Amino acid sequence: KQKKRRKETNDMLSEAMQQEGYPGCEEKFLPIEEEWARFESLVMKHRMGDLQLRLRTSDDVPFPTPPPYEKNAPKPESFGYFGDLRATLIRMRRVETNGERQAKRVLRTLYLRFHPDKIRARLRPFAHSDAALDQITEHAKAVTQALTAVKTFLKL
Repeated sequence: KQKKRRKETNDMLSEAMQQEGYPGCEEKFLPIEEEWARFESLVMKHRMGDLQLRLRTSDDVPFPTPPPYEKNAPKPESFGYFGDLRATLIRMRRVETNGERQAKRVLRTLYLRFHPDKIRARLRPFAHSDAALDQITEHAKAVTQALTAVKTFLKL
């Protein structure tokens, strides 16, 4: 058991070294979640008429940075936010009584949040243009593909 943990730690360190230089490689799970909560409150304020919200690009939405799609790029399940999410879910499965179920619930929540069709429908009223909405939807698609890599890696 100790050998397995040592191997996991060494694998995570080598993955972190592979990521250096890529934008988004330093992102962590919880800070992005906090940014998303602030974004949700802005959306609510807009719906209540307290705030005018206009989304011009996908940068206006607090998406995690998806992994790059290059030949020698780091694996999606180990990149930045997604690597930290993977580590968080692994800890959750080990430590908590019903950790497996909770890990699945976290992933399901993230899938629903970032699902391209749901994002498109929710953010359509705020998009500056159709091109901006398309860009936001493409970003959501890249995020859900990386979430799928995490889910596959964890065999959930």
